[in-house]
Amino acid sequence: GCGAEQSIGYQLATVELLQFVAALRVERDGLAPKEITRAIARSSGFLARVVGENDPDPRYGDADQEFAVRLGPEKERTVRQHLGITATLGCGVGEANHYDQTLTAEWYRHLMPPSVVAEIAAEFERLDVHQDFLAPDGGLVVLRRGPRRITMDTGPLGYLSIAAHGHADALAVTLSVDGQDVIGDPGTGSYYQHPSWRSVMRGTRAHATVCVDDEDQSVIGGPFLWSRQARTRVRGIDIDAGVVDAEHDGYLRLSGKVMHRRWLIAKPHERTHLVVDLITGDGIHSVRTNWPLHPHFEVRTFEAEHIIMRDDKPVLRLLHAATNSITLDDSYGNDEPFAGWWSNQLESRTAAWWLSAVCRAELPVVIATLICPPDGVTTSGMKAVLTGAKIAVSWTEDGSPRTTTIRIDTSAEVETGRYPRPLESGGDQPECAD
Repeated sequence: GCGAEQSIGYQLATVELLQFVAALRVERDGLAPKEITRAIARSSGFLARVVGENDPDPRYGDADQEFAVRLGPEKERTVRQHLGITATLGCGVGEANHYDQTLTAEWYRHLMPPSVVAEIAAEFERLDVHQDFLAPDGGLVVLRRGPRRITMDTGPLGYLSIAAHGHADALAVTLSVDGQDVIGDPGTGSYYQHPSWRSVMRGTRAHATVCVDDEDQSVIGGPFLWSRQARTRVRGIDIDAGVVDAEHDGYLRLSGKVMHRRWLIAKPHERTHLVVDLITGDGIHSVRTNWPLHPHFEVRTFEAEHIIMRDDKPVLRLLHAATNSITLDDSYGNDEPFAGWWSNQLESRTAAWWLSAVCRAELPVVIATLICPPDGVTTSGMKAVLTGAKIAVSWTEDGSPRTTTIRIDTSAEVETGRYPRPLESGGDQPECAD
């Protein structure tokens, strides 16, 4: 159900073009071709699962506010408005009135005979939009943890050889809380008016993944061309355990044949979530984790910690650790170099925080990021250690030591240990909580 262009904006426009064709075929023949209605239904199911009941629109790939038919005053189509349109054909998930209504949806509703809508709808099963899910072809993992939605991009760069509207965001992680984007894709910025915007906003630095030597994962060949594309490989995904393990080869072109592998660990019923990045290869390289924030948020910075604030209240904490020393390097509304922006519409931008932890060292390097809610969880003392085929990340949570151990010679094998009390030297090993 994911769009082949790896762009939510273009997926909405393409599907609504298909819906217009389907409506014309209903008008002429009394029923739309199943190939079209099934494609619309696949897309609707995917989008409904991503936005759930209260989550914000997903943001990845280019968007230029394109539409097929617009009869109302809205400047752009939201996913919920789009689902209200597809539901009028019987291809949506749930009833049309479950989603945002527009004059365009009302026009389609009056155009479609109820008997035809019922016949089309009978072919498709209802989906539970509240569950975690994986879209394996499009490469998106969605995990829901209370008020938080976490996604990880494990898909291709874009469509066919030029991947025109894709962004260099392999393994990017996004986070929304209470229906509001916190860590996300800053958007498109510009197509032609501002070339510097174009190259940076679709590059790796603008996405919640890892930059090596400040290079993009994929190589830009023009405003709508990628001359070399990073290829993503899923090592293992355990939806029930909340573990995603994937890698990409975009940095093999660098000296030392660099590889980036990432684990997202968001265990059910755990309030803290862990992102672990392993950069392998030879030589000394600069490794940067990126965390672009929505413009609504401000930041307080400590030695290896970001506290994300809104209206002077903490919303989220990011703790950083690495196998070598790290420094925090953040950007906000910078023009030289261009960094620290958010774009809601084409040819527009708003200043926003792009947070980074940077480690320059000889590979291999591990950088770990702990994502913590602001209330009721106290965390500190985070460390990351790489020993042989194991990565161990430890920290103190609510006064008790915690540790997560990752086996890098297998796929998605993660153990989370919890100490009931601080250990003396030579004490017992942690109990395995998960």
